[in-house]
Amino acid sequence: MKILITGVSGLLGSEVYSRLTASGKHEVFGLSRRRPDFVARENHISADISDFQDVYSKITGINPDIVINTAAISNVDECERSGVVAYRINALGARNVAEAARRFDAYLIHISTDYVFGGATAPGKEGYREFDEPSPVNEYGKSKLWGEYFVSRSGAANSIIRTSWLFGPSGANFVATAASEGKVMAATDMTSSPTYSFDLVEALSRLAESAETGMRLTGIYHLTNSGCASRYDIAEFVAETLGLPKQRIQKVLRADLKLAATRPAFSAMDNFLWRAEGFRPLRPWQEAVKEYLINNQHIHGRG
Repeated sequence: MKILITGVSGLLGSEVYSRLTASGKHEVFGLSRRRPDFVARENHISADISDFQDVYSKITGINPDIVINTAAISNVDECERSGVVAYRINALGARNVAEAARRFDAYLIHISTDYVFGGATAPGKEGYREFDEPSPVNEYGKSKLWGEYFVSRSGAANSIIRTSWLFGPSGANFVATAASEGKVMAATDMTSSPTYSFDLVEALSRLAESAETGMRLTGIYHLTNSGCASRYDIAEFVAETLGLPKQRIQKVLRADLKLAATRPAFSAMDNFLWRAEGFRPLRPWQEAVKEYLINNQHIHGRG
């Protein structure tokens, strides 16, 4: 299959590209404004997804079988300060990619976020299910929700994947912050599901490869590591795993952080439809965090 990864230079896009390229089964292309070193020149497409004509002509020019759209502005506070830019990339950019996918009936896998939920309503004990009504409380969540609307109404065969609190080796994340030296400010009133990019990529790869058999699983799916935790829970677990003093963790509330954008108190998601489709749930977040720390040498000789 011919597969295109948008946002290939980002935390998730880079890992999706590497995983699918390493399989040797597919012809894989990466799209971004600038070519990252790990993408060969002949496999890179330089385009701005917020420019309809640019992205439409570039994507339709290679006629992919599958498009995995990881491109986004994911800095929540930046989105709050520059709302127009957030909507241009996260909403209109998603629309532009979807229109290009529809042109030649490509299957679109679009990445969204737990922040489409605001924590104002009480979800089930496992978190929000795919059928629960979104209620974003910040511009990032709103722009991503509009992106979902554009994708779902585009006419392209699509799956919308909501994930949360992504961590991995290719970008800044809270797990890495918690493993660094010095004090860590960790909120006790922010809870979601930490998700290891490696595990998410494995699941996305299974979804993409299922399309090779003609099985295009369309709709919304929640995809996160199992379980949920507060920022404080994560920092405490990292300290225990690394043998770091817990005194370095400063227990705070969201209000103490004085962030530009409001964060939901609870945005953990139940991966209900993923399990209903017969897919194996992603492993518990604690196992994923420990593996991430080991693989990134945060554990110096410790087991």
